[in-house]
Amino acid sequence: MKYLSPLEMMYKWEEEKGNEVFLSQPINSI
Repeated sequence: MKYLSPLEMMYKWEEEKGNEVFLSQPINSI
């Protein structure tokens, strides 16, 4: 397993969990 940079981790997390977060917690500050 290769280590991901924080930015890559963020993108990976957004792909996997982003929809759940946006459905439960709309982010207006972006």
